[in-house]
Amino acid sequence: MKVVTLFVGLLIAGRAIAATYTGSLEYKPPVPAGDCDELFAGGIKWSSRNITISWVVTDTVATYSSHPWLYTYTFDVHRAKAPIGHIIIESSPGVGPDDIIMNCGANLLSTGLQTVGLNTVGMREDLFGLDFQPLTSDATTMTWSFYANRPPVWGDFYAHSSGSGPANYAYNFNNTGGTLSGFLNPDGDNSVRDDVDPANDPSEGDYGYFYHILRPDTVIVNAPEPGAATLLLAGCVLLINRARRRLPA
Repeated sequence: MKVVTLFVGLLIAGRAIAATYTGSLEYKPPVPAGDCDELFAGGIKWSSRNITISWVVTDTVATYSSHPWLYTYTFDVHRAKAPIGHIIIESSPGVGPDDIIMNCGANLLSTGLQTVGLNTVGMREDLFGLDFQPLTSDATTMTWSFYANRPPVWGDFYAHSSGSGPANYAYNFNNTGGTLSGFLNPDGDNSVRDDVDPANDPSEGDYGYFYHILRPDTVIVNAPEPGAATLLLAGCVLLINRARRRLPA
């Protein structure tokens, strides 16, 4: 079910403004992926199962003020007989290990350029990303989270099964009326990174989130200092009080 939620609230006791973005994408058999699907699934074992990815991105300074954005993802192949091997979440070229603090649920294998090869069969093109591995070798669902100093923007993901058998994989993709959306490769050259991601605000999610997920951006943005949040709260209270005085008795 396609749902995007934006929650913005002023937190008292000197804490900063909080924003939360949530969403999900889904593939349902049979193949090929069409206008009812938001993911592409390749390989017999994954393409015969429902495949889902969901995310929750929260702006918070409760744990790490230097890394205020908490990213949480869940990827599920619904008990397919091909466990999850690794999942790449797109990132910008400059994102490295210092920009990520793992929270739980996965191992961070690598950051930087992820190339098309034996372990990325079916990936549309090379991309910069964060490569995560489940904590167990038999996982068919995986929930993991990390803190980052980068705010969310729309981007892509790629997942690959484990084991030595035929590859099973998935990525964000849709084909509505012959118009392709999602993780695309316009020129057919895997090494030319010319896929264009939506520049819409993270809170916008109509049309299946543009068949993309939220992922860390290029720009480092720290959350407002507690003092700034307190001043903002005080300003809002002052405006509310002024408005009340102007109301007729």
